[in-house]
Amino acid sequence: MKQTFSFLHLVLPVTASLLCAFPAGAITFTTDTVVSFSNTNFDGENIIVTNCTLTVDGLHSFASLQVLNGATLAHSFAPNGLLENRRTITNEPQVLSSTNAATLSNGDVVVSTVVVQDLSGLVTYTNGADYVIGLDDNGMTTLLLTTNFTIAEGSTNLVAYDYLDTPVTAGLRLIVIGDAFVAQGGTVNVDGKGYDGGLGYGDGAGQSAGSPLSGSGAGHGGDGGQSAVLGATGTSYDSIQQPVNLGSGGGRGYEGVGGAGGGSVRLVVGGNLRVEGMVSANGVNGINERSGGGSGGSIWLTCQNLSGAGVFSANGGDGEPSQGGGGAGGRISLQFAANSSSALTQAHGGNGYVRGGAGTVYSQADGQLTGQVLVDNGGKSGMQQFSLWPSQCQPGEGTRPTPSTKPCCCRPGALTRHPFPAHNENCCQA
Repeated sequence: MKQTFSFLHLVLPVTASLLCAFPAGAITFTTDTVVSFSNTNFDGENIIVTNCTLTVDGLHSFASLQVLNGATLAHSFAPNGLLENRRTITNEPQVLSSTNAATLSNGDVVVSTVVVQDLSGLVTYTNGADYVIGLDDNGMTTLLLTTNFTIAEGSTNLVAYDYLDTPVTAGLRLIVIGDAFVAQGGTVNVDGKGYDGGLGYGDGAGQSAGSPLSGSGAGHGGDGGQSAVLGATGTSYDSIQQPVNLGSGGGRGYEGVGGAGGGSVRLVVGGNLRVEGMVSANGVNGINERSGGGSGGSIWLTCQNLSGAGVFSANGGDGEPSQGGGGAGGRISLQFAANSSSALTQAHGGNGYVRGGAGTVYSQADGQLTGQVLVDNGGKSGMQQFSLWPSQCQPGEGTRPTPSTKPCCCRPGALTRHPFPAHNENCCQA
């Protein structure tokens, strides 16, 4: 992936604003804005972000995308990894009675939002005076007229309310029909936007043995680092080729939870993706006494031509500062038709009593039978550096890597097992 570039390439980041034409009719964001998963007003548009933060939740589709100097593209933080999905209902007709309770059409109603009006919408009735709100045996919200009601018995009225629909997984999910560009000084930044401390698939274990309480690092692309207690750690999870999960939170120390995990970026670009700035999903350091670091999140990018000299980062957070375990690196997957990028790509484990394990960086060009996996902890030893789902391994492989052996991988679709690093020919032998 590393190449020698001409002087012209080196000056491209400086002159990016001159070379990247602004699409006609583009929507330019210059103040901080949140685009929720239910807001489709900007779908299909050419999007430019400059000198502000654009927070985009859920799946959206843009015609093109430019993240310029001083701009940040992000997604919202949800401590448990799920965003509240509140829906609003208006003018729901209900026949109200003092003997037979009317049942609202949706569950998980936010009771404080219930409004009852007559059919004209001009008269608003009062909860507790004209009607009472209750729950039936199935947990559905009901309305029943009081004994002193002013609503006509058996009349049809209009009800408005909010209810909570199925939560939406936090993450940035963008389809860009044309080209996407992240300028020097621009960032796609979801650092600390994963699971909060102590939460997630690979949450760091807070160990009380050997008081005071100490938290391990969270796992994701590798295992989290052990705390000074040398107990359990956060374990690895997620796909190497198609990572979509949030990073997990570090283990609790005696003064509070560990650092949050990194967020999740899924970007599908129909044209060219040029990154001169940064795409980052790092875990957060544990700041409470003896707490663990959060693990790196996930970055999965698909495009035609990948170019630029920026940074892709899914590093784990540090444990606090000498007793908590380091968070593991996350997972990065880069899939493309052509690659001229010289970007720095890293998924290192965070420092701690024991450093977190390295995450994985996967790259594959269209038409290649197999891709390549980079496992690099910045030259530092840590917890288990690499792990595989059984479905991705030949017999005898998935459990071969340990802190004392070189990590191994079977490439999907390959007929032979593939060792990392390549010179260790016996690494993968069962």
